[in-house]
Amino acid sequence: MKKKSSMPTVADVARLAGVGAITVSRVVNGTSYVSAEKKKKIRAAINKLGYRPNQAARILKGQRARIIGLIVPDLADLFFGKCASAIEDFASARGYMTLIVASKRNQEFQENEVAMMIGQKVAGLIIVPSLE
Repeated sequence: MKKKSSMPTVADVARLAGVGAITVSRVVNGTSYVSAEKKKKIRAAINKLGYRPNQAARILKGQRARIIGLIVPDLADLFFGKCASAIEDFASARGYMTLIVASKRNQEFQENEVAMMIGQKVAGLIIVPSLE
C-alpha cells in the first residue's frame, strides 16, 4: 500500500476541483486560458488543501523558480534594509519569494552569491553593487 504524502499534490487539487491535473497546472503557472468558473474551483481547492507548488520539482523540470534574488551591500544599512523590504513586498504580491543576501561590500563574495542564485534558477536577479 502506498503511503500518502502529507503535502497535497496537483492530483489532489484536481480531484477536489473536479478537473484534470493539467488544468490545475495551467492555473498555477498562468500558462493557458482556463475558464473563470474552473479557476474559481481550482483556487478554492488549493486554499482548502493548502497546496503549494514544489519549487525543487519545478527546477528539476527546467522551469524557473518563482524566486527573485536580491543582493545588497549591507542589510544592516537602513537604506538597503528598506529597499529590500519594498522589493520583497512587491514580489510577494505577485506570487514570488525573495532570496535576499548581503555582499558585505565584497566583490568576490558578491560574485559567489550571483553564481549561487543562477544555480538556483531564480526568475530574476537584482544586484545593488557596492561602490567601495
